Amino acid sequence: MTTKNELKILTTLRAMPFTQGMASKHLKKLAAMAAEVNFAAGETIFQVGDKGTAIYFIEEGQVVVEAEVAGQGLLTILTLGPQELLGWSALFPPRLKSSTARAVKPTWAIAVDVDQLNEAFLSDQELEVEIVRRVADVIAVRLKMTRAQLLKNVAAEK
Repeated sequence: MTTKNELKILTTLRAMPFTQGMASKHLKKLAAMAAEVNFAAGETIFQVGDKGTAIYFIEEGQVVVEAEVAGQGLLTILTLGPQELLGWSALFPPRLKSSTARAVKPTWAIAVDVDQLNEAFLSDQELEVEIVRRVADVIAVRLKMTRAQLLKNVAAEK
């Protein structure tokens, strides 16, 4: 049985680019293991070395992903906003964060518990393939974006 909260989360998930075309049965599973969360402007969502416990689908707000760069300190490598995925590394061992994520505006998101998600993968390999394939697409785009940001930072130094 779907609760009112799960129905709201399900509706929100259906609208996310990440989940476009995903089977309803998989979306319902995601909604059942999700919760709405919010972060105040300036609040750290996770930091380097933290164990990832959730993946986040940003509903509203803005989050910066920052990395420590030798000799330059903490640099923004990515800025994420509504309908974007945050925290994908929580799905992959060792699940430790290699960057820091901080809300720069009040931010609302849907958090999907990765322990529950990994448990669901054991009984539903279609779900696992679907999620991992989609996360791989996100990673490919983010690598290009990060590279572009690093080149911009290098050019600014010259």
